[in-house]
Amino acid sequence: MEFPSNKQEMDFHNGNVAENFRKWRQMIELTFSGPLSAKSNVEKCSYLLLYIGQDGRDIYNTWELSNDERKNPKVILDKFDAYCKPKRNLAMDRYKFFVRNKEDHETIDAYATELKLLAANCEFGDIKDSLIRDRIICGIRNDRVVQRMLQEPDMPLNQCIDVVRGDEFAQRQLTSLSKDERSPIDAVGMVPRYSTRAPLKHCYKCGTRHGRERRCPAQGKRCFSCGEWNHFAKVCYKYSQGEISSVETFSTTMDQVFVDIFFNRLRLSIRFKIDSGAQASIIPHSYFKTAMKDIQLERTNVTLVAYSGSVIRPVGKVNLTCKYKNKEITEVFYVVHSNSPPILGLRPSIELGLIKILMQINKNIPCQTPDYLCKEYSDVFEGIGCFSEPYHIILDNSVQPSVSPPRRIPFAIQEKVKDELDYLVKKKIIEPVCEYTDWVNAIAVVKKKNGSVRLCLDPRPLNRAIQR
Repeated sequence: MEFPSNKQEMDFHNGNVAENFRKWRQMIELTFSGPLSAKSNVEKCSYLLLYIGQDGRDIYNTWELSNDERKNPKVILDKFDAYCKPKRNLAMDRYKFFVRNKEDHETIDAYATELKLLAANCEFGDIKDSLIRDRIICGIRNDRVVQRMLQEPDMPLNQCIDVVRGDEFAQRQLTSLSKDERSPIDAVGMVPRYSTRAPLKHCYKCGTRHGRERRCPAQGKRCFSCGEWNHFAKVCYKYSQGEISSVETFSTTMDQVFVDIFFNRLRLSIRFKIDSGAQASIIPHSYFKTAMKDIQLERTNVTLVAYSGSVIRPVGKVNLTCKYKNKEITEVFYVVHSNSPPILGLRPSIELGLIKILMQINKNIPCQTPDYLCKEYSDVFEGIGCFSEPYHIILDNSVQPSVSPPRRIPFAIQEKVKDELDYLVKKKIIEPVCEYTDWVNAIAVVKKKNGSVRLCLDPRPLNRAIQR
């Protein structure tokens, strides 16, 4: 059985020569035990020198071997193995093992395989599996999985890998479910169920909403402001804000605001939806292909996140100069696959004068002094607030109970702490416990401005066990 020699040659010049030979030796040994199993050792040595290539044969010719050694393929392979392996540095090999952590994109199977390969050169002996298990526990970044593995002492390596593999599978399932449930939302409108009536539209003549089948109330009426017919004074476009020298298209509805922005480079106007909560301006890809097909898109690594939490990866970006009235700016627009209208973000909306941020509102309100607040909201400052019934906290039984040691209290405030505890017991806010309990939390003493003390509970150990 013949094999192409160019596919079997050993590479002595590129990469890790020792690793290259390990893989090549495994291939040639499988060949000797398989297709060439019927060949004699002399013939196997000939095949070995044929497959290893000219570089290997040159190295072989420099060795002084006896006739018996030249007829033994294992001896020749061991000689090449010694030639390819560098001088061992055991400390370096173990250092590489103990600093190898699991990457975020790496599966537990790939991580465990890499650790086993590194451990093969560390001479760990009988404790190799236990050290690989410990390295997995220290090398993963999931505290919940680590805590689960530490609960069982002397967990075997295979069981440790199964625990991490099961968590990875569950996380992939949850991620796929969350992606199916999330969808980008641009706007939400209300559509009456089982309604066959035409939608009501805003009438610019009377200022109300009505269908086409209804006659407009302003039909045949004269405007008191300009004297023209068929519209009311409240929607008069000439005298509602004085004489207008130029008109800019600016339309609003109950929930959305649109504006026409002029682009010098395109020589056209595009209607954008103003979104004060958007940090980026976007243009749908379908609109870009029709209105801006002559513009070259630039690549971008930016990832956008919609309000619903879904991730949007832009097709590209484009820098355009846009103009509204007498203001002109250059803005980066991201082109995305979306059915939403073009969106103008917060920053360009402010720079174009479409949005103004008011940091102060002037309003005559009474001086909110402590006396005024206590009087205005007296019900809040009377008595001690209590739940109508006891609240039961559900704990995770797998979490070990914690008894925190008492903290030292300075002698100067010990009497004040004792008085505060007696006061809280008297008001039935706390009650003394004179028997064994699984949970004990420490207290922290805070000194108030008036010289009294406030007792604070440190619930951090308990919070780890509360089921939410």
